[in-house]
Amino acid sequence: LHELGGIPYFILQPILQKCTPEQLYHLEECNPYLLEDSDGLWKGHCQRDFRKFVPKENQSWKELYVEKFEEREEKLKSLTAKINKKKLEYEEEMKGKQVKLAKASAMRPMRSFGSRPAPYPVAKPSAPPLMAKVKHMIM
Repeated sequence: LHELGGIPYFILQPILQKCTPEQLYHLEECNPYLLEDSDGLWKGHCQRDFRKFVPKENQSWKELYVEKFEEREEKLKSLTAKINKKKLEYEEEMKGKQVKLAKASAMRPMRSFGSRPAPYPVAKPSAPPLMAKVKHMIM
C-alpha cells in the first residue's frame, strides 16, 4: 500500500493495527495525515519491542520507536563486526597451528640406539643412480 487517498483514520485503524512498524512508517511517509492519529499504534509497538522506555517530554511514541530501533541496529552492527574480527583472528591463529603431513619418502630415518628398532617403518634412502653404476663396476 502507498497512497490511501485520504481515507479517514477511524476506517483504517483496524488495518493499521495489524501493520508492522516498518509498514506503518512507510504508510505515514506516503500519507502524512495519519501522523496525527497514529501515536497510539506506535505506543503499542514501543511497549512490545522496547518495554523499559517511555518518551521524553515533547517526544512522540514514533520518535521513541525510531530512536531505539536505530540504537539497536547500531549495536547489532557493532557486535557483528566484533564477532567477524574475532573469527578472523581465530582462523589466523589456527593456520599457524595446523598439522602438516609429510611424505614417508621425504622423512629422514630415525636413528636407533642399541638393539632397539625404530618405533615405525623407516624409509630407506635410495642410492643415486651414478653411485649404483660405480659400485656395480667395481664389483
